[in-house]
Amino acid sequence: MLVRSNDGVYSLITFRWNIKSKNIINRIDFKAVNPCPLSMDTEFDDLQEMVLRDARKKYSEITIEHFMNPHNFGEMSQSDGHSSITGPCGDTIEIWLKVSDGIITEASFETDGCGTSIASGSMVTVLAKGKTLDSARTISPEDILKALDGLPEEKQHCALLASNVLRAAIDDVSMADVD
Repeated sequence: MLVRSNDGVYSLITFRWNIKSKNIINRIDFKAVNPCPLSMDTEFDDLQEMVLRDARKKYSEITIEHFMNPHNFGEMSQSDGHSSITGPCGDTIEIWLKVSDGIITEASFETDGCGTSIASGSMVTVLAKGKTLDSARTISPEDILKALDGLPEEKQHCALLASNVLRAAIDDVSMADVD
C-alpha cells in the first residue's frame, strides 16, 4: 500500500506486522522529489487503485477491509487468556481475551503474517466477542472463511491458524480458572 502523510512523506507498506516491536515492517519512507506533488499524488493513487483492483480479483471486499483496516489489532494488557501459534507457513498469530462471567468481552490479535493472516485474525476476534467461551470454542475455519466471503485455496490455512489460536487462548482462560 502506498500512503502519503501531510508533510509529503510517502510510505510503501507491505502489510507484515512485527509482533515484538508492534510496528509494521517492510516499510519504506521517502520524501517526494517530484516538483509537482499533485502529479505524484495522482500517480500513487493510480498505483494503489491498480493494486486494489488486482486484490479484488482474488479477495472479497470484506477480506480487503479486514487486512487494510484490521479490527481489534494490538496487544491487550491484563488479558484473561492468551495464545501465540506459528503455522507451517511461518506466520504467527497471537490472540488475547478478556472474559467476564464466561463471556468474551474483548478480543485482540497481532500477527507477523500476510494480508490473509491479518484478515483471519481480525475476523476471528470479531466473531468471538460477545460469545461464551464454549460457543467461541466452536468457531471453525469454515466460519471464518464464510465471514470473509472465502479465501483462495492456497490461503485458507490462515483461517485454520486463527481458529486454532483462538481455541488455545480459550484453553488458557480455562486453565487460569482451574488454578
